Amino acid sequence: MVIGWVIITFIFYIFIFLIPLIFIIVEMFCVFKGDSLDYIAFIMLLLATILGAKIFFPRLSDLIALVKGKTKIVEGKVIHVNWPYWINGFSINVEGYDFSLNTLCKPKIGVYYQIKYLPYTKFVLEITPRKE
Repeated sequence: MVIGWVIITFIFYIFIFLIPLIFIIVEMFCVFKGDSLDYIAFIMLLLATILGAKIFFPRLSDLIALVKGKTKIVEGKVIHVNWPYWINGFSINVEGYDFSLNTLCKPKIGVYYQIKYLPYTKFVLEITPRKE
């Protein structure tokens, strides 16, 4: 399941970021013919694209750290992870904790976590004891 979401994330990354960038580069050299203002516009668009990719795509290192269990999960600990807001239903199992990206999840074990929205699509995973 986790590997599938990694692949889906890369597919979105390719279609949303890399392919438009290739079209921009081809258009710049074929249509613009070296006008300096067009080069400046291209550089600004390129920077905006890179900034957009940084905001809307998760850091792969965060995802790999969670998958490999390098992020220690403790009840009451707050974990900051960058996730794109449009990924829902993502599930992960780390150190016996079964998670899934919903607003509020009650896994099979005795904890739940709540995802709080932060600016720039960063989420906070706050792990607390389940209250039943």
